[in-house]
Amino acid sequence: MGELYIRGEWTNAAADGRRDVINPYDASVVTTVDEADATDVKRAVRAARGAFDEEGWASAPTRRRADVLMRAHDLLLRDTDEIARTETLDPGKTLTEARIDVEDVATPGGAPALGEEGARP
Repeated sequence: MGELYIRGEWTNAAADGRRDVINPYDASVVTTVDEADATDVKRAVRAARGAFDEEGWASAPTRRRADVLMRAHDLLLRDTDEIARTETLDPGKTLTEARIDVEDVATPGGAPALGEEGARP
């Protein structure tokens, strides 16, 4: 299984590049991941553009888009502790800082704002 998620599939990096993720606290290898290059970035951007233009995101009703964003919000908040623990291993953040980051990503502007946008005609 590849480690880049592009167009709904796990795929390997185009150049088969890989790198170790190092824990800054003790220099241990946390995991090894695929290393994306310009080809992978172009592929991901094309996939995102296609999802936006061709697969209905842009034309989806605002309520549907808000529901998707709220679902992402709910999942991020549900899994905050697990995501935060993982994040402490990569850049070496404290658990408190990592939790704040997850909450910030989950709610840029607040969950009620997402729901209200979805309620607009």
